[in-house]
Amino acid sequence: MKNETFITNILTLAVAGLLILITGITFYFFRDIFSKNVRFFMPIPPLAVAAYIYVYNMFDHFGGELPANILETAKDLGLSIVLTTSFFSAFAVVMVFLIHFLKKTLN
Repeated sequence: MKNETFITNILTLAVAGLLILITGITFYFFRDIFSKNVRFFMPIPPLAVAAYIYVYNMFDHFGGELPANILETAKDLGLSIVLTTSFFSAFAVVMVFLIHFLKKTLN
């Protein structure tokens, strides 16, 4: 299993890197379209790291294999997306208001 974990780790890193590369190239060639909204694309590298950690942990949890029932994988992924979106939204809202409050207080 130790070798299986190492292989999963290497493959997950390589695929995450490849996806970031493809995204970067796409943004480069369509920079005129994306340039107005670049602030929305800045979280892509951290999201790729989060996806890498999720996939690595999923394979580790299921012994290096996908579950036999694909619905279990879809349910697990859906729950992860809902929880992550909720935490991201909560963190962003708290940070926006806290920074606004601190800026007003410090000025």
